[in-house]
Amino acid sequence: MSEKNPSDYTPGLGELIRASRLYIGLSKDGMSHRLGMSDRSYERIESGERDCPPGLLDSIDAIMDKFDTEVGELIADATAVGDKIVPVSTEPREEWFRCVVGRAAVESKRVIPRAIG
Repeated sequence: MSEKNPSDYTPGLGELIRASRLYIGLSKDGMSHRLGMSDRSYERIESGERDCPPGLLDSIDAIMDKFDTEVGELIADATAVGDKIVPVSTEPREEWFRCVVGRAAVESKRVIPRAIG
């Protein structure tokens, strides 16, 4: 069985957790939803009011890996077909997809986000 990261409740990791969330571009609510925790619990961990629980960094790494994979797939698709216009909703529930499309647009210059609704 592999060791959890962190292995125990650990203080002082809020800024690392915040940086990870900002890398993706998610709101605090969006990140807490992805992690399956309450908004308030996540906010307290990120702000340093509460210690980081065992395994949370592993969960965040998995979310970042998923994000990077989806960005890479979108860039590959856009590269294969030329510039690709991607409609993105402004609905809060579509935050993840907007973040993926936005990162792909910045990294590739071939993905063009177009806001709808």
